[in-house]
Amino acid sequence: MASLDECLKLLRGSNDEQRLVGLLLATKFVSGGDAQAVHEVFDAIGFQFVDRLLRTERICVGLGHFATHEKEMQQHDYLKLGISILAAFCRIPELASSSDVIDKVPVYVEVLSAKDVSVDASECLLGIAAASDKGFVAVCQSRVFQAIGSLLQNAAPEAQEVVAVVKLLYFLVTRLTMEGKTSEYAQGLASVVPPLSRHLSLQQNLGKFEVMEVLKLLLVSSNTKAALSTNCASLSWADDVRTGLGQILHSRVSPEYRKGALEVAEQMVEHLGGSWLVGNINFPDTEVSSSSSDRFLFLVVESLRVEIPIVLGDVLHVSSSSSGWDIEKQRSLAVYYSLVENIINFTSQEEASIKVNASSLQKIVSALDDIAGILLEYLEAAKDNGVHQGDEVISSVRLLGRPFYAVQFLVPALLQVTMAEDGCEALVSSGGHKQIVSFIVTSLKNRDEVLIVEALDILLNVLQKKNSLIHEPSFVDFVPALPEIVSWALKTDQNMESAMATCFCTSVLDMTDEGALKDCLEASELERIYTLVGKCLQRCYQVFDPKPSHVSEAVVLR
Repeated sequence: MASLDECLKLLRGSNDEQRLVGLLLATKFVSGGDAQAVHEVFDAIGFQFVDRLLRTERICVGLGHFATHEKEMQQHDYLKLGISILAAFCRIPELASSSDVIDKVPVYVEVLSAKDVSVDASECLLGIAAASDKGFVAVCQSRVFQAIGSLLQNAAPEAQEVVAVVKLLYFLVTRLTMEGKTSEYAQGLASVVPPLSRHLSLQQNLGKFEVMEVLKLLLVSSNTKAALSTNCASLSWADDVRTGLGQILHSRVSPEYRKGALEVAEQMVEHLGGSWLVGNINFPDTEVSSSSSDRFLFLVVESLRVEIPIVLGDVLHVSSSSSGWDIEKQRSLAVYYSLVENIINFTSQEEASIKVNASSLQKIVSALDDIAGILLEYLEAAKDNGVHQGDEVISSVRLLGRPFYAVQFLVPALLQVTMAEDGCEALVSSGGHKQIVSFIVTSLKNRDEVLIVEALDILLNVLQKKNSLIHEPSFVDFVPALPEIVSWALKTDQNMESAMATCFCTSVLDMTDEGALKDCLEASELERIYTLVGKCLQRCYQVFDPKPSHVSEAVVLR
């Protein structure tokens, strides 16, 4: 076997044949990561000869009168050899940052999808981008993203060139994201998303998670998502993302991978809406049916049911101890809450009843109910540990207080929360009491009286503690519910419902004066409120004195 010295002697030879033989030998010495060997090879051969190899049509050594196909094959071999040597040079930052190497970035991009050259070309570009700011800008300003997209579109899953180009893409996107420059390359970045999504659905090895990480970075950018909306008429890529994430959530993967899948799902929902969660997914395991279009939605909800209590437990431990804040866990919790909120909104819409069958919807609602219970347990534990404020407490109560026409199943949990002053404070500060008012109004107008008593009880809890709250609710917040509650109470024969409605009305009236009442309510509406109060008083008299009462059925307050 030839030594490095013999190789270097050939590289310094007087003709191209000697240099070519020397380069072929050099590949054995520079591929092992020996920086000293790489430097000696570079010093011996320089850049000019390697540059000639990249322009293969000028290499005439040994071609003779070969057929055109044979010439093309030999030219490709020269190109492959040149890129291989340059990849070794680019692993040395000092060499990768040289102007001679950077100036050839367009050539590396051009051959990125060439047969047997993609891996080395990717390493060249990665080395250049990592070695200097000038090199990074040169790589990004070339058509590198479009070239990567083209390669991914045509490459087989799990091919070596896919691994190399995903590594390059991850580095570029990570730095662009950190520097806040994704908007400058939004069109190019968007062009990568569809083919990358294809590989997320097709790859079945660890490369799948690397693809997922790159997608997560790409979808965080609002500019990239805007470019996607403009340039991608077909949403087949979104189906690929759902399939890839579904395969991950269905598998027994580490919590870190499951968290990553949920983060990508959250970005997709933010981009395309909750309906994206419903659709067929294909599993590599043929024993698992993919015909159920709500399978992915269920996988997401089940994953959230597992992950949320874990993160809340960690956050509570940090909040009640002297440990530092874990920003990553807080960010994860925000992602999970966003997903839950979007799922709640989606399941409340008519579209959900069309796309999701009744039994599946019931399971999803049951899982969301469990999550509500988890939030309630967290709030109670936080109170017991002296944690009365913080983003986690407020966001937990806010989530429990989402518009109740969408989340009727959360009313019982919120009723427990508002029994405490802290719960009422968090609810009012997030505007949740207004959403309960909207729920009551909407439900009664639709003649849906389920949970009306519980929802009314929540408002009574708030009104009872209003003077002790930092964010004191306003009289006008409750006015929209007065007419509907009065009409409902006047029709009922139940003493409890009538008494609760009367307490609500009198508590709201007690927050203002007669002038403000006349500005907010019609005279007829006020008259009905007084009638309800009189009816309630009459029933009270009948309870304590069964003899006929002379109390008027209507009490007019002047």
